[in-house]
Amino acid sequence: IADRLGVLVNERSGGFHASGRMVDVPAEDVQTEGAISPNHVFAHELGHAAMQNRGIDFAGHPISQMRKWAPNWDDLVAASKAFRPAVWNNGNDKISRHARKPNEVLADAIASVYLGINDISLLQPWMKETGTNLHDLGLSEDKPAADTVSSAAQAQQSIAQSTQARGAATAGPAAAATAGQSATVG
Repeated sequence: IADRLGVLVNERSGGFHASGRMVDVPAEDVQTEGAISPNHVFAHELGHAAMQNRGIDFAGHPISQMRKWAPNWDDLVAASKAFRPAVWNNGNDKISRHARKPNEVLADAIASVYLGINDISLLQPWMKETGTNLHDLGLSEDKPAADTVSSAAQAQQSIAQSTQARGAATAGPAAAATAGQSATVG
């Protein structure tokens, strides 16, 4: 999967580290013993890499909007809770809040599919809404058809516009004036 995502991997004692296209393990995952195994942490980070490769970033999106992009949002949250229960139930509020972020929930859900804990059907409603395919997730070497790429680009643009609008609405008039100039997705 890492190879198909373009992430070079070196195994080290105590877990994994990626280089080239970096996959970093964030402090929230290092600070807690909530990870079931180094493979779980690495699969979670590969989930982030897959979203980044597609230019998908749901940082700060409200749950009501997430339900648009992932009609089975509650199922994804349940998968995330099962994947990293000690992170979700951590006594440190910073760590437990981190687990609830949309990008974290999706990375957990993707990781649960990577490790065979859940079937790909868990991700299919989200994949359909965002134009994501098995190749994008590193689960297939086959490249998608041209019409699939076009619909994926449209979904990516829609997510970016949603992110810009959300950022402009919460940041005030000065940010709204420059949102189109500095907004990036991914």
